[in-house]
Amino acid sequence: MKTTTAESIDKKVFILDISEKLFARYGARETTVRLITQKAGISIAMLNYYFGSKENLFLTVLERRIQQFKTAKNAVNMDNKGTIEMLLTYMTVYIDLVVDYQPFYKLMMIEKLLNENKKAVEMIESYFQSNIQTLKNIIIQSVDDEKIDGVNIETFVMNISGFLAYLILQTDLTESSLKEEKKQNLKKHIMKVLLASFFEM
Repeated sequence: MKTTTAESIDKKVFILDISEKLFARYGARETTVRLITQKAGISIAMLNYYFGSKENLFLTVLERRIQQFKTAKNAVNMDNKGTIEMLLTYMTVYIDLVVDYQPFYKLMMIEKLLNENKKAVEMIESYFQSNIQTLKNIIIQSVDDEKIDGVNIETFVMNISGFLAYLILQTDLTESSLKEEKKQNLKKHIMKVLLASFFEM
């Protein structure tokens, strides 16, 4: 038999799961408390008990998923890899996350552009900046180790960021049966981009 604490955790996770889908579909502004409670089959009182407000719920949804993304990134083994291999390894993880969670990534980018929730925007910007910094760090370390030289880091990162932004906002990744094929095609494309970038350097 589950304890009250375990049941509370399960209920909280359930509400977060439902809310994330709604936020990703309708955006934070258009996702109402009423819609959340209807879809989750709970009362407004229960929602407030667990999260206090819709804003706190939204921030918790963001924090939970972003932490999952960070954990996946931090688990990548970069030992004994060359520059291109490190970049490709990192981008492979990033592409997997974007394809699997495209609605959430799109939500983050749209909320960042709308700039209506300061705390949410700060959280989202911090996450994206950490990803950009990881790319920069790989290049900087390679330059310091004299593995490569003459690299325009800002241009390189801008090209990769543009590719990822297009992938998140423009690419149709809703057909689950095509996701694995899409991942492989995207990874081949990013490999060509990386090789072309370093060839030009």
